[in-house]
Amino acid sequence: MDATASPAILEEPLERLVSRWPESRGMLPWDLPFVLPPWLKAWWDAFGRGWEPRVLTVVSNGRTIGIAPMRIRGQEARIIGDVNVCDYLDFIAEPGREEAFLVALVGHLRQLGVRRLDLRVLRPESVAARFLPGVAGKMGWKASLVQEDVSYELQLPSSWDEYLDGLSRHQRHEVRRKLRRLEETEKHLRLRVVEEREAVCSGFAAFLELFRSSRPDKDEFMDAPMTAFFHSLVETLAAQRMLRLYFLEVDSEIAAGVLCFERGATTYLYNNGFDRRFASLSIGTLSKLLTIRECIERGQSVYDFLKGSEPYKRHLGGKPVPLFRCRVRLS
Repeated sequence: MDATASPAILEEPLERLVSRWPESRGMLPWDLPFVLPPWLKAWWDAFGRGWEPRVLTVVSNGRTIGIAPMRIRGQEARIIGDVNVCDYLDFIAEPGREEAFLVALVGHLRQLGVRRLDLRVLRPESVAARFLPGVAGKMGWKASLVQEDVSYELQLPSSWDEYLDGLSRHQRHEVRRKLRRLEETEKHLRLRVVEEREAVCSGFAAFLELFRSSRPDKDEFMDAPMTAFFHSLVETLAAQRMLRLYFLEVDSEIAAGVLCFERGATTYLYNNGFDRRFASLSIGTLSKLLTIRECIERGQSVYDFLKGSEPYKRHLGGKPVPLFRCRVRLS
């Protein structure tokens, strides 16, 4: 911990963070799409009612060393976002300054009257999971860190054949069988990639229809506030060239859709849907499988299936990553 630094806390509106983010995004490791200012703003506009936003910036010697986009209600504080639509959450901190950042942040939150921190869906390498329990312990506060969920991610090889070789014998057989069965129908198959902003926004209605029709629980999930959130998110991230919308077409009919986000060499599988008329062709699994192949061909390094333990993630080669919940009582 840097004992010589005396960091200051600055507060700013969320809108200000959004507007200045394009100029400052190279200064801090904004690695996760779910903590980017445009994502935070889309979430807040749809779901923030009942919470007070507190965007806290920690500055040391004139340099920003960390940002904490917080929401506060009563004596409890959480990171802006929630587990329903944000698969990972975290603070944004300069590497090597995490403890100084957290000491200043937690001290300020306590001055604001916060007595409980509840931080969820934290990856093992996150700032909160790695450093917050230790900082809290040094300051005499009670902290817990427990695993509450899991995500799956796939380290992408350099070729499709290498990917297939990395699957278990049974899963390799299943993948090839599904592809062969589709080929035997003599139908024309095309994976269409949409990434230009206008094309993404105009094509998103078709994706939503596939999403809603694929399962009753997905239709129930996509209520009016959630639909507004998705529209805002897609439009914003498409403008940042961070979104790829895949449509799997069979004989020119859209059979499935896959919505992915990208940060650098990582592709995040965010959501998918399919036309149940094509269910006998395992079209849902095939659509995801073909996006993996497309990512390998483009040289992506990681395919992240995100939160949840659905069996297909293991079947397609994903490896588990534990997700933690950190709770701190600021007594």
